Amino acid sequence: MWIIKLGGAAITDKTRDKTVNAAALQRIAASLARTTEPLIVVHGAGSFGHILADQYALQAGYHSPAQLVALPQLQAQLADLHQHVLAALRAAGMRAWGIPPAAVSVLQGGRIAEFLRSRSSGRWRRVWCLCSMAIASGTARKLSVSFPATSWW
Repeated sequence: MWIIKLGGAAITDKTRDKTVNAAALQRIAASLARTTEPLIVVHGAGSFGHILADQYALQAGYHSPAQLVALPQLQAQLADLHQHVLAALRAAGMRAWGIPPAAVSVLQGGRIAEFLRSRSSGRWRRVWCLCSMAIASGTARKLSVSFPATSWW
């Protein structure tokens, strides 16, 4: 299994707010689709996150209630980029689905305290289990799980 990080600067134009570099994203997706290895694809925020994060100093952590205004907007922008990434992977023939980090992580004090933990059973569940199920069912050749990665959360 491979874990691949698509840098935000590689898949967006960081000089223009919320701008996908569609040609680069399509080339990358086509390259990933040629692999026979199961993949976990993680991507950065690029111009969908860093411009707003810089504007509100989010990368420095929480220090003002004024920053809270940016969080829903940031989440929406990252979800938009995430859909572009998923669409490119699917268009290249991959069976890709997304898992938002907020759905599988808990932050405490600005750090990830829990990741991929099932609240109901208390057991740790890893993405690898999803990939193992796909391998067992014979779909691993075109499998991708995609996480939006945000280094400043």
